[in-house]
Amino acid sequence: MMRFVILTVILITYSSVAFGFYKESALLSSYLEIPPGLLEAVIMVESGGNPQAVSPKGAIGLMQLMPATARELGVRNPFNPNQNLVAGARYLAEMLARYDGSIPLALAAYNAGPAAVEKYNGIPPYPETVRYIEKVFQAWKVILDLNCLWSSSREF
Repeated sequence: MMRFVILTVILITYSSVAFGFYKESALLSSYLEIPPGLLEAVIMVESGGNPQAVSPKGAIGLMQLMPATARELGVRNPFNPNQNLVAGARYLAEMLARYDGSIPLALAAYNAGPAAVEKYNGIPPYPETVRYIEKVFQAWKVILDLNCLWSSSREF
């Protein structure tokens, strides 16, 4: 029963991301060479697809950008889902490039900052960051599985 509840929550969350921002995130992922589904997984974990989300630490919007990072990326209104999504995708792509395509390191830098990844010469030993990476990989797997189901169901 618990597994069904968890799957239902994931599907509802994915639906809000998929129908609200899927087209834009898929285009950005392709353009910025972010692996398919990864950007959507980050959105799911960061904000649950809520463009008005604000974390207790002050991160804002779909991609949960910190105000300083948003400013550095040229975001004028971090609550604007398009600005937030484009900036967050660019930042994620920058982290992937910085760490030679290493998704765990890029996610660690996205969550804890690149300075923390440099300091520890790898994933920082912060429980929040370790959990974050695990959650993104779990969400990514669900998204890829759902995309496979969706693609195969359209063949009939």
